[in-house]
Amino acid sequence: MAMPLPNICDVLVVGAGAGGMAAAFTAAVAGLDVQLVEKADVVGGSTALSGGVVWAPGTAAVRGEDPEFDKGGDAYQRHIGEAGHAPNPCIAPLTEPPFFSVRLRAGDIGSFAGLRVDGDARVLRPDGTPVLGLHAVGNDMASVMGGTYPGPGITLGPALTFGVLAAECLIAG
Repeated sequence: MAMPLPNICDVLVVGAGAGGMAAAFTAAVAGLDVQLVEKADVVGGSTALSGGVVWAPGTAAVRGEDPEFDKGGDAYQRHIGEAGHAPNPCIAPLTEPPFFSVRLRAGDIGSFAGLRVDGDARVLRPDGTPVLGLHAVGNDMASVMGGTYPGPGITLGPALTFGVLAAECLIAG
């Protein structure tokens, strides 16, 4: 007979990859009590070693410039940026704490054969009904690419997106 687990948190996230971190962060910001567990010695899963950039005072971001990627460098980009933000609607320094970061690393691992999920990242039974309270993201869910692999890093976007969707579903109850 299975023993019930004690209710020690609102959301238990198993795995600290990009998707798990996105889910944990989204749920925590919404005020839920989140427990994040990871079997490895470091967080990040297969995405653990990517570099990142902090827009610090005195940098190009303060001036609204992006010398590396030229964000906001043409009319199209400026149109889809933050309307009314000057001098560049696509660039701004981060000035209000709290600050959080997740180290990401693009890699060539990926799977198309994970757990089948719906649009809220809820794991689906063979009959298509969701298993209440069980969500899967990242390499644990079936690939949104339908068995194709366009290139390294393709799992990052869906992992982050479905991590947030899973947390929003749990927040909504």
